[in-house]
Amino acid sequence: MIPTEHGGLGLDLRAARVILEEINRSGANANAAHAQMHEHCRICAEACRACERACQELLAALRNLGVALREVTGFVKENRKELVRNVEGLTEVSTALVRQRTAMIDVLDIAPTGLQNLALSYNAKSGTTDSRANLMGPYDPAGYVCSLMVHVLPSEEIPGECFALARRLHESDMPLTPELGKLLGLSVPVPDRTEPDTDAGRSAEVPLASGEVRSQDPTFGGILGGLR
Repeated sequence: MIPTEHGGLGLDLRAARVILEEINRSGANANAAHAQMHEHCRICAEACRACERACQELLAALRNLGVALREVTGFVKENRKELVRNVEGLTEVSTALVRQRTAMIDVLDIAPTGLQNLALSYNAKSGTTDSRANLMGPYDPAGYVCSLMVHVLPSEEIPGECFALARRLHESDMPLTPELGKLLGLSVPVPDRTEPDTDAGRSAEVPLASGEVRSQDPTFGGILGGLR
């Protein structure tokens, strides 16, 4: 009774009965073959029950699918205008994303580094973001240090490297501080901060009726100066 695709002869129930009778008639014991036939029938019965359960579950799923399709159909009919408007809005968003694809790639590449730098620059004790002040202006560190030495040391104690640096900057037409110019005997003008700077938005001093003079300097120094 075992199908041929599973290694059996593929005989029907009648043929199996005839074979068992012939085994017994010949004086042999057919109990083993009979037990195998019962086991095969049991397995087939379990398979049939499993198939029945699967069919019932499939029917239940199809019924639920029909209910869900009806609900979806009703929702689409009731909200057709809103759905169309939302789809059009999504189309605009998708188009904008396609146009800004390169910019988004740049942001995604740079943003992690920027956020990491921002986190590293945050000072938790003061609640501020630390930054580097440009105290040296356009001058290099060596020129800045040499300029400080001019104020505190005699000329004979200033290292020769400072004189060499001053000559190199002067020959290369590079920015030269007044202190480095002093090492070479040059007169480097110092910017005069006392004159009104009309180009920077400053105006002349305005006399008041009381005879006092009020500064119109909009810079931080002018604001702190107040009345003069």
